Amino acid sequence: MSSEYRQTDDLIANLVASARSVPENRMTQRLATSLGLGVAAAIVLQLQTIGLRDDALVMWTSVAEKLVACIVMAGLWVWLLRKLAAPGTTYRLQKSAALGALAVAACVAAFAPSFELAALKGCVSQVLLLAVPAFIAIVFALRASAPTHLTEAGFAAGIVAGALGAVGYSLGCTTDDTTIVAFRFGTAVLACGVLGALAGRWVLRW
Repeated sequence: MSSEYRQTDDLIANLVASARSVPENRMTQRLATSLGLGVAAAIVLQLQTIGLRDDALVMWTSVAEKLVACIVMAGLWVWLLRKLAAPGTTYRLQKSAALGALAVAACVAAFAPSFELAALKGCVSQVLLLAVPAFIAIVFALRASAPTHLTEAGFAAGIVAGALGAVGYSLGCTTDDTTIVAFRFGTAVLACGVLGALAGRWVLRW
């Protein structure tokens, strides 16, 4: 029996070793397409649900700051997502950093005032809703690349989708305090990452 298991393990190792990654330019094109579709869907959903904040023209600098922060966050995680899309790729440092970020977010949420947690619920639920189309689009792009580290890729996909969802929510969010916005948006995006990690091991199978 052990011999059969050994042969199976060898077969899996050979398949992974011989798997050819999707050409980098094609992978980039697929991810770019999924990101474009995701952010467009997030904006449309935002306008169809909560809508644009009434004073958007007056407070355009605040809206712009949120948009830029969310786009930068998405861009940083897209880099990691491209690395994790290739078969056999592993980045333990980034994985440890992600787990550390989750631990910090959990501690902040645990000691946050009760009124802040109540307000946080609306932000998180809206960002999660807006992130769904982006996550689906990113999953289709990743599956074509045959990733092998499914949980890590799912987490990164969730973070990127959450950041794109936050882009849409920035158009309607009426809170302008930098600390509160960072706490709410950061927690919402991390929640998307956790859900992405949980879903990644199933939806990214190939």
